[in-house]
Amino acid sequence: GGTRIGYIDALKGFAILCVVLGHVADGYLDGNTYPEANQILFSIFNIIYAFHMPLFMTISGYVYAVAYYDSAGKPDRRRIHRQIGNMVIVYAVFSVLYGVTKVLFSHYTNKPVQLTDILLIWGKPIDLYWYLYDLILLYLLFTNPIFHKADQWIMTLILMAVALLRRYVSIGWFQISNVLYYALFFYIGFSGKDHPKRLIGNKRITVGAAAVSICLSLILWDKNLYVDRSHAVFLNSIPVANILIALGLSMILWYLFENVRFLSENKLLIKIGRYSLEIYVLHCFFTAGLRAVFSRIGFIDPIVSIGLNFAISSVVPVAIALVCRCLGIHELVFRPVNFILQMKK
Repeated sequence: GGTRIGYIDALKGFAILCVVLGHVADGYLDGNTYPEANQILFSIFNIIYAFHMPLFMTISGYVYAVAYYDSAGKPDRRRIHRQIGNMVIVYAVFSVLYGVTKVLFSHYTNKPVQLTDILLIWGKPIDLYWYLYDLILLYLLFTNPIFHKADQWIMTLILMAVALLRRYVSIGWFQISNVLYYALFFYIGFSGKDHPKRLIGNKRITVGAAAVSICLSLILWDKNLYVDRSHAVFLNSIPVANILIALGLSMILWYLFENVRFLSENKLLIKIGRYSLEIYVLHCFFTAGLRAVFSRIGFIDPIVSIGLNFAISSVVPVAIALVCRCLGIHELVFRPVNFILQMKK
C-alpha cells in the first residue's frame, strides 16, 4: 500500500520475463521438442538459471525491508503475517490447480505429477511453486531483528558459509536446502534498505563482483555440444562458483536498473513488474500446453514456437489479472486475506 519504487518494478518485470523464458527453454530442452534448437535453448537456460532466482530473492528481500520494517528497524509483524496468509492461500490454491492439471494432461508433460504430490504440498512444493514456499519461510525467519541489527559484512559472510553448506544437506522436506541457499540473497536485498555501505547499488562492489562473475562464467561455460541434460554443465549447479556468478550478475543488473534511466523508467517493464506475482503463478499453465500444441504444427519454426510461447505465456497472465480487476475479484484471487479483511470492514 506504500509508494512504489519505479526501478524495482522495472527490475521485477525483467526478472519475471527471465523466469518465463527460462521455463519455456527448460520445457523444450527437457522434452527434446526441437533437437536442432537444443544448443540455443541450452544457452538461454544456462544464462538465465545462473542468476534469475537469486535476483528475485534479492528483490524480495529489499521489498520486504521497505514494506515491513520501520525506520527504527522494527518489523511490523501484523502486516507480515497478513502477507504470509496471502502467500499461503495463493500457494495452496495454485499448487492444487497446477497439480490437478498435470495429472489430467500427464501425456503432455515432461515431469508428471501424482495425486500424492498434491497431498504433500505442505512439505514438498510442486515444480516452480517452491519460490512461494521458500518466501513464506524467509518472511518468517526475517522477522527476527538480528538480521537488521547484525553487522552487514559479518552476516553476509555467515549466510554465504551457510549457502555453501547447502550441497551437503540432503533433506528433501520443507525446502531446507533451498532456504539455506537463498537466505543469502534475501539478506543482501534486505540489508540494502538502510545500510550506507550496502552491497547492492554500491558501484565498486558491483564492478568487482560483476568482473568475477563474468570471468567465471566464461571459464566454466560448457563448450561441448549439448547432448542431453545429464552430460551438460550448468552454471547454477557448480559449487561455490554458482553463488559468485549469481551474486555478480544480480548486482550488475540491480545497479543498471537503478542508474540507467532507459531501464529504471521503462513503462513496459514497470507494468510487467507490478503483475509479477500473477505472471509467476499463472504462466506455467500456458508454457507446457503451448509447447505441446506448437510442436504438433509442423510448419512452425522452432525459434518462432519458442518466441510465441514466451510472449503468450507472459501476456495472458497480465490480461487475466486485468480482467480480475475489472470484475472486482483481483484481491480475492491474489490477495485473499486482504479481501477478507476488507469485507469485514
